[in-house]
Formats: sequence, C-alpha cells, structure tokens
Amino acid sequence: MERRFSEAFADYVGVSHCIPMASGSSALVAALAALDIGVGDEVIVPGLTWVAPAVAVTAVNAVPVPVDVDKGSLCIASEAIEAAITPRTKAIIIVHLYASTCDIEQIKAVAERYGIYLIEDCAQSHGTIYAGQKVGGHGHIGIFSMHQGKPLTSGEGGAACTNDPELSARLEQLRANGRRHRDPPARPGEFDLVEIGDVLGTNMALSEFQAALLLDGLARLDEQIAHREAALAYLEMSLGDIDGVGTVSRPEQVDRQSVYHFPVRFDPESFGNAFPDQLAEYLTAELGLPWACTYPPMNRNRLWRASEERRHAVNDQHRSAIFEFTDPLSNCAEIHRTTVIVHHRALLAEGKKMEAIPAAFRSAREHFHSGRG
Repeated sequence: MERRFSEAFADYVGVSHCIPMASGSSALVAALAALDIGVGDEVIVPGLTWVAPAVAVTAVNAVPVPVDVDKGSLCIASEAIEAAITPRTKAIIIVHLYASTCDIEQIKAVAERYGIYLIEDCAQSHGTIYAGQKVGGHGHIGIFSMHQGKPLTSGEGGAACTNDPELSARLEQLRANGRRHRDPPARPGEFDLVEIGDVLGTNMALSEFQAALLLDGLARLDEQIAHREAALAYLEMSLGDIDGVGTVSRPEQVDRQSVYHFPVRFDPESFGNAFPDQLAEYLTAELGLPWACTYPPMNRNRLWRASEERRHAVNDQHRSAIFEFTDPLSNCAEIHRTTVIVHHRALLAEGKKMEAIPAAFRSAREHFHSGRG
C-alpha cells in the first residue's frame, strides 16, 4: 500500500520519486540529511511559519537563519534571502504559507546564482500549481505533511519528493535505517526491504494503514481544492469591500491555489485598535468556528528554545549562532499584529453559509470601532 501511495503521489505532484515519511517534520530532517547538511552549515528559513523548518535544521546540527517575509503574500521574501546568504549558506527552505505561494521563480534564481539547495516546504499547499507545475517539484526536494489538519491527511504522515534518483535513494535509506525497497518487489509473505547501508538512517517510515488513508484522500483532493478555491475567490472579493479589511496576495504565476488556513488582514485603527486575539475571539463567537492569530515571528516564538538545549550546544559559537537573530523580522511582526486566520474547513461550507464571514467582519468592525470591545 505504501508503494502504491508513493507512485500515486509522485504522479500527482509531477515528479519522478516520492518517499513516504512518518511526518512532515521527519521529511524535512531527511531532506537536509540527504543534502549532506550539518555542522558549520547555515540554512535560511522563513521568520513567519511553524517552527518545524528551523527545528529540522538544528536536528542535523546546522544553524537556521530566519529572515523576513513579503507583506503581501506572507511568504519568505527573495530579497531577504539574498541579503542573508553567507559562505556558510547551504540551503533555503521556503514555505508556501496559509493561502499563498512563494515567488518560486525569483527564489530559484537566487539559489542558482549562489549554488545553494532549494527545499520546498509544501506542508500547507498540497495541489497548488505554480507556472504549470505543482509545488513540491520546483526545488531539489519538496516535502509534504499529512498531519490531521492538512488538506491531505492520514492523521499523521509526510512525504519527500524529488526528480533526482541519487537523492531519492538517500531519502529512502534515511527513513528506513539504511534499507530500501526490493526491486522487483518482494513476493507475498517476504520482507520487502533490503539492507543497503550507504546511509546511516533511522525509522521515519509511513505505515501501510496511513498509506491506505492517503490513497483514499488523494482521490478527493482536487475536488476539495476546487471548492475551497471558489470560496477563496468569493471571500477575497467580498472582504475587499469592507473598509480596513484585506486578504493576501500571491504571485501571478500561481495557476491554482490550495488553502490550509485562510488569512484576513485588518487595520487595527478601523477596529478600535483591537488586538488580533480579541478579533479572533469575537469572530469565533459570531461564527461558531475557531479563528486564531498567525504564527508569531520566530524571534518571539515560545516554542523556539533550541538555544537552551544542551544537545544542540556543539560548541559556544554554534549555540550562540542558533540563539542570535540578525534580522528583526519587522514584516513578520506587523503581519502577526494585523492578521487573523481560520482553518480551511471553513471554505468547504456550502452556498450562503460563506456570506456569514464577511457579515461577521462588518459586525466586528462596528463592535470594536464603537468602543464596545
């Protein structure tokens, strides 16, 4: 079943190889290890995202370098990437965040100019199409998460995708203790892994049961993406008519946008200087589904405690490099202060139910602007 999912998802993404993993986080760690990134290396990561990309970098004893994001798309900015490159930079991890997509064309140009690896983190963007190619197939390795909240889910799970056969072989061994699938496949009743031992790996394998769930979900994914994309278009239009409210932008090369969380930008002054957690609480009460704040900037994220972990203290210089943030992440801070998000399941609502969202923002604007908040 795992092999069937591997082939089906590789075909779906449009790449030569897919290696199923236990989680998106494990896929990130395996991707970095497959690229031989380790002590002394730096990896550029977005300053506004879940902590997994930065944590994965520390897991291979490299140094994550968080940089600022684009105000419009909320995704990592190519100019911030270029400004952060040093002789120690070995890779960039880009994250297609929430309901937008990185400017892959510009970022690839930067990566190629400096000869560094590009890892696409597509944990929130299954099925997005950029310039005719699904995300996950633009860089050296694309990774996906199949966590319980993701557009394609098996409760937990992940995958790494690549067009490079050597990277595929390394990834396969990294997730199975140095073993690979038999070729041709084993006969019924025989063990399907052979010991290669070219790479020192660990157990990051997806289970057969999870693979079966993913195959089932994959058959419905495009239909659900189309439904959410239609809702996205409606919400962007209707919310755009409300003073002090806006949505995110995306590159013009995006042919189809998948959605994980739907972000809404707001002008605090138009909402009585309300904080995002106050607005999120109001919207949750009005709509009966949870709204929340964005991820905090990495330099303010309480989950980021690598500097306090002895296991990451390779030496004082290394420990200091992990702890220090040279980029103030000012755009990340502004986005966190002026944005609320709702899970993509809200965009699967039928018909007139979608109208409740812009109505709730109008109500919230009146509520906070009048001082009742």
